[in-house]
Amino acid sequence: MQRCACIIFLYFIALVALVSADTEIRNFRLPLPDPPLAQTESVPTQVETILSSSQRQIVLNVSTYDSGRWINLILDEDYRAWTIRMSWPASQPTKFQLDLVPNPDPNLMQAFLRIAAKPLSPTMPHPLLDDWYPARAKPDARSFEKLETTFQLVLEPLVFGFLPRTAVPTVLMIVVSLLGSSMAVPSIIRVIESLRLGDVGAKDERTKVE
Repeated sequence: MQRCACIIFLYFIALVALVSADTEIRNFRLPLPDPPLAQTESVPTQVETILSSSQRQIVLNVSTYDSGRWINLILDEDYRAWTIRMSWPASQPTKFQLDLVPNPDPNLMQAFLRIAAKPLSPTMPHPLLDDWYPARAKPDARSFEKLETTFQLVLEPLVFGFLPRTAVPTVLMIVVSLLGSSMAVPSIIRVIESLRLGDVGAKDERTKVE
């Protein structure tokens, strides 16, 4: 009983360790639908941040008081379905909005991603200890104006339209393991059964001799 309780306790500890980040997933297919004109006109003339499926991930940050962060997505592979995955620390509760805008040039396999963030709960004005400090001792208020959230961003194609490419090796390993188990288990059962029958036969022989 104690051993079972210890195993369950360790299992929950492992789950808590895994749930250390929030995740946002956005799946989309090409070609992208035409966005509203106002959203198209808001795309900057130069988007310096570039993300492609050849990159493992990129680490960025966005402020909850900015208009958003623009990223140029390179979709030059022969896939129609794609997925974007964001993850950020659970200690920074943030609500993200992901908007996709197709590239105006149809010959370019690219799209623009706008990431906007806002606090998960509205900030309520309240007096701070700094309000009672002398004017010269007060810290610079501008340091509290922006709250930034650091996040990781991954772009990858979807195999068969639903399976992330990085998950293919894991799925194949599971399938191979299941097939191997299905073939090995009957043989193991037969060996155990033959050993059991051999023991029973040996006991019967000893009984007859006695």
